[in-house]
Amino acid sequence: MSQRETIETIVEFLELEKYRKSAAASLPYGIQKIVGLGRALAMEPKVLLLDEPSAGMNRQEKEDLARFILRIKYELGLR
Repeated sequence: MSQRETIETIVEFLELEKYRKSAAASLPYGIQKIVGLGRALAMEPKVLLLDEPSAGMNRQEKEDLARFILRIKYELGLR
């Protein structure tokens, strides 16, 4: 898979399509955290270590992040 295909897959997986043309620094804090998760996934890790991934997020952002982490575990097979 090409780098571009990998990135497009991650953008779709993390539901970031509507932020595609925005600078990461201009995004809301919770979305920036999801983008950071996407950056980590782009490295195609076998193990993903997260240190306080939901620190500073509101309830909805935490729920979204938890959903993505569960999807990463069960759909991508990362631990």
